[in-house]
Amino acid sequence: MNMTNRTLFLLLFSLGAVVACGENVEVTVTNDSGDPVEGSIVDVWYLGHLESGKDDVKKTGFTNSSGKVKKSGVGKNSIRVVVSKAGWYRTETERLSPGKDYQIEMAIRERRIPIPLVVREMDLVMPEENIPIGFDLEVGDWTAPYGKGKVADFTFEMRREFKGYDLAGKALEDRIQRSKKRYAATNRNWTLKEFQNRAGKWDANVTMRILTEGGGFYDVEDAYLPNSELSMPHEAPEDGYERVLELEGSTYSQARAFARETGRFLRTRVQMRDGEIVRANYAKIVGGIKIQAGHAKVQFVYYFNPTPNNRNLEFDPDSNLADDQSRHFPP
Repeated sequence: MNMTNRTLFLLLFSLGAVVACGENVEVTVTNDSGDPVEGSIVDVWYLGHLESGKDDVKKTGFTNSSGKVKKSGVGKNSIRVVVSKAGWYRTETERLSPGKDYQIEMAIRERRIPIPLVVREMDLVMPEENIPIGFDLEVGDWTAPYGKGKVADFTFEMRREFKGYDLAGKALEDRIQRSKKRYAATNRNWTLKEFQNRAGKWDANVTMRILTEGGGFYDVEDAYLPNSELSMPHEAPEDGYERVLELEGSTYSQARAFARETGRFLRTRVQMRDGEIVRANYAKIVGGIKIQAGHAKVQFVYYFNPTPNNRNLEFDPDSNLADDQSRHFPP
């Protein structure tokens, strides 16, 4: 092979290698039951630049009778897949690493009967520790004497343990003095307790308990779709509830501090007759419950259906019954 032909061969080989580096993305779209959903719109985004969006390429296809579609392209930065269909809730993937092929199964949920619900984002400081304190989902507050709540849908009990500081000796003393100066500059009263809460190492354990027999928490687990507009199933289940939920948090231990992103259904305000449930209310907590060990806080987002015996928790985002909330919540 002469030099000219060899150069041409290498050039063609190199071009072929570039084409071969494209990512093939095969998507299978199913419903909650695992059945294929035909006619879904699948947008495969091959992303070039994360911030500017420059060189982004969208490849669109429609799923066949088997719920499948396949697209090819090159994503310099990452790949993202978005699935939508009229009358269904959109879902998408996290950003996928470029440079390899993917076979992805994605579930989408049908839009059924969205209804008004009480929806709130809570950032609660425990009024006291080491005792159970009731929380009213409908009112969105602690029960008496700590708040305006009337019915304890469940209780929180937080137990914290101070584990010292990351600093010691002179370094710790210097930090204390700097903290005192900052408080003095803003006319605030410095206390050792507040400093420990902010700068110390803390572990926390929280027990949540449904008070009424027949009530409880239900962990959604595999049915939780964090990247779907409707992340949890449409309805709360009829059984499988546990009355006690144990949680933990930490300011220094990642293993304890990690709040698993999941969903939980709740059954509360239960009335029984002859061992059977005759009346109950249902709710869901979306995205996990975060424990702020240093500040004795619990943070979560909940949806509460005030209509007894109605297990539907598919929310109409334009009809929040909690008029104290300005945030727009998904279904």
